[in-house]
Amino acid sequence: MMFAWLVYGSQAREDQTMGSDQDNGLLLANRPSQSQADYFAAMAEYVCNGLAKCGIKLCDGNIMASNPALRLSLEEAVEEAKQWVKAPTKDAIMHFNIFLDVRCAAGDVSLFKQLQKRRAPLMQQKMFLAALARHSNEISVPLSMFQKFIYEKAKNDKRKEKDVIDLKTRAVALINNIARIYALADGILLPNTLARLEALSSSSQLSKRDAANLRDIWLFLNRLRWRHQLDNKVTDNRVSVSMLSSIEKHQLKAAFKAIDRTNQAMVMKFSGGIS
Repeated sequence: MMFAWLVYGSQAREDQTMGSDQDNGLLLANRPSQSQADYFAAMAEYVCNGLAKCGIKLCDGNIMASNPALRLSLEEAVEEAKQWVKAPTKDAIMHFNIFLDVRCAAGDVSLFKQLQKRRAPLMQQKMFLAALARHSNEISVPLSMFQKFIYEKAKNDKRKEKDVIDLKTRAVALINNIARIYALADGILLPNTLARLEALSSSSQLSKRDAANLRDIWLFLNRLRWRHQLDNKVTDNRVSVSMLSSIEKHQLKAAFKAIDRTNQAMVMKFSGGIS
């Protein structure tokens, strides 16, 4: 039985940090017999627990190959994609959005390419792209209508937080969403955000200039959160604005504005502005 070990989310995009958990699954060539199913279940447990021992923590949402629902045959995976496109409800999108960033980390790459080839036309359907765009509009950049930073609510921990912004969920994730949707519309199967932006064709609805701006902003935001993690010996992405230089604060505000403009333009293009 040929198989492909798939990784999702940040591991697929290859932008994980020390705080990232594992998101993975198994793609099987065919529906397994009972003995084959037992074998792959044991293999998945072994690998997932081994990754946890290495410091890549288990997924709280159980998005792992050790979950039987994440061990699918090629036909089952294609049928699952059809269901995504058929009923792209808000709750459904929240659930399967992570699976849209996927990479084959081990096993039969050709099997994974078959899946990608068969799913690509489904993912380009206008209703599906419109639903993804509307979901992206659920997240807003942390700027008020008066262009002031909006800070996160303090957590009950030992660190004093009064002016922090979670750069991953409030900014980087938005760029990932934008790149993902334009890439799907363009038939691009690459999972990495920067690679997606670079690979957009001349007929893409995202201009080369906007793609280049998003690339620079993505790098800037990630440098800030990586420096935060190293300097403070933490694994979160809650960056304190007061620790930034005046130039960095100015750049951060400009970055948020640019992300918001691009995101709103994307919602307009793919969903007609209906949020």
